[in-house]
Amino acid sequence: MKTKKSHTPRPEYFELPAESGGVNEAIIETVRALQRQFINQKMPEDNTLRYTHGRAWSNRSNPEAVDGGFHEHSAEWATPFQDLIDGDLTLIPKFVKHVTEEFQRQFTEMIYSTVEKVTLTTGNVVSAHQPGGFPAAFLEMLRKVEFGVDKKGNVSLPELHTGSDAKKLIEQLQAQPSEFKEEVERIKAEKIEAAHARETERKAKFKSKKSES
Repeated sequence: MKTKKSHTPRPEYFELPAESGGVNEAIIETVRALQRQFINQKMPEDNTLRYTHGRAWSNRSNPEAVDGGFHEHSAEWATPFQDLIDGDLTLIPKFVKHVTEEFQRQFTEMIYSTVEKVTLTTGNVVSAHQPGGFPAAFLEMLRKVEFGVDKKGNVSLPELHTGSDAKKLIEQLQAQPSEFKEEVERIKAEKIEAAHARETERKAKFKSKKSES
């Protein structure tokens, strides 16, 4: 009969392991809070889902929803040994800054690459190189998109994300004649009405307990 060998504890190189663990947890929570704040700036908290296991989304109520799976984000940080010996506490904010910025960069790249993939797949793409330039593409973009409705029944207008030429593009829109601006307002009113109609139709599919009784 063989006896199980006793487990040799791992060597501990730092004093106060419990306290150091608390510091680590506090740093992780700080990074998590900063990342959550950044994500909430890109999308509403109500539209953000979290869960602790699995590798893909499942949305049975919306068969048209695209399942992009999970994307792993990571950040690497190296600490010079001499800084540890010197007890340089500025390493903590430097670490937090580096990790959050790296996560935010990767998250932003993921968002835009996902949008690009979906739009190319569906063909919902416009080009600013068409006749009429950016203003014409802007009108076509408005005709293609659908406005959303939040849980309070308010219609949300689409956001326009541009690169470094944002000011130049806005100036082009502002320089358009009154006919252009009137067409923009007409399309907006049409889209808002359509958004309310879709929301009314969606709500009509659900029977309230009162109507069933």
